Amino acid sequence: MSNIDGNQIAAAVITDLTKDFLTKLKDGTLGALSKKYELIFADFSDYLNSTYQKCNYIRTLITKDKPYQLDEIYINGMFKCTTKLIDDNSLCQEARDNRRLIVTGFGGIGKTVFAKHLWLSIFREPKDRIPVFVELRRLNQITSIDMETVLRNMLFPSRRASREDLFTELLLGGRFIFIFDAFDELNEINKSIVEEQILDLALRSPKCGF
Repeated sequence: MSNIDGNQIAAAVITDLTKDFLTKLKDGTLGALSKKYELIFADFSDYLNSTYQKCNYIRTLITKDKPYQLDEIYINGMFKCTTKLIDDNSLCQEARDNRRLIVTGFGGIGKTVFAKHLWLSIFREPKDRIPVFVELRRLNQITSIDMETVLRNMLFPSRRASREDLFTELLLGGRFIFIFDAFDELNEINKSIVEEQILDLALRSPKCGF
């Protein structure tokens, strides 16, 4: 009987992918930042590990009890902008090029699956960009929403005093591509608040992707 633990193997694979991501990112990003940030940036691996799990392993309506890797079941799709058709690879590139994108459609059409596909595509080839996947539905549990604080705490949970400086520096440097999922699942009170704060953040961070 085999004693190999599948969860341990998966964790090791994710750890290796995270190290690879940070190596690629460090060459282009950390080199331009102060060395004092390196310890904080190392903490960023926790975010990468958990988000990779969230984006790469999904359950479907048919296979609720067994998660599949997204690549195993992902089907390339087409998007329509007025009369123009755009494939998903082109849309991922549009996101990398800082085009401000909104993907709409009825429930179950695959918006979240595409958002996860987008995160994974940037994670695998960061090119100095950090993908940030935000499940907006979770903000319904917060009584007073401050989007910038939510993002900073999500990316750098460690309580280090200078993490705020690092987040701001990366933000102004255009290092982030923010992927906001499930806006339609926000309650009505929070929708206008979150929309206003995202638009304000985008206005103040023209070099980042949204």
